[in-house]
Amino acid sequence: MGNVNLDNFNSTFGDMIARANNPRKPLTEIGILMKSEMQEDIRVGGRPDRWTPSKRAQKRGGQTLRDTGTLMNGLVAEVDGMSVSAGPTAVGKNHISDPRVFELLAYGGDVQRHARSETFLRNRNESGKFKKGTVPGKGMTFGDHIAHYAGWDFTYISPDTFQTFGQILQQYLTN
Repeated sequence: MGNVNLDNFNSTFGDMIARANNPRKPLTEIGILMKSEMQEDIRVGGRPDRWTPSKRAQKRGGQTLRDTGTLMNGLVAEVDGMSVSAGPTAVGKNHISDPRVFELLAYGGDVQRHARSETFLRNRNESGKFKKGTVPGKGMTFGDHIAHYAGWDFTYISPDTFQTFGQILQQYLTN
């Protein structure tokens, strides 16, 4: 009968288990890659299929989801225990702070707009006074309606990046 010494194996296996119970470092690297993949999706206008340009982008010649930089600059990656997530979260001045807005951007949906009245003030000259012969403003009423938003999937992760995720985890567990 042969004799097998498992001391070295047990030591190596114990190190792997200890590393597997604290994966913050590789998950942080994976989160950074996920975030950069999302930024690339926004930069190129959708992958693997291009997004349909928004009406605003068509009218003004801009780029869908990119003009202000709010979405791209609002992307973060967070490690929470044994998981990592990446996606949009932006707060502060000139940023969209309502997470439902990002949900509409990502998945699409309907928004109920309630009836409202507005007064439009027009025809002011440089001094801020109304031009002669004009009225101060015109009131308009808008009825209830539902605004439909198409979703833009900015969460495409390429097969090469998925392979890199596996390599990061393998290297972390075996080194």
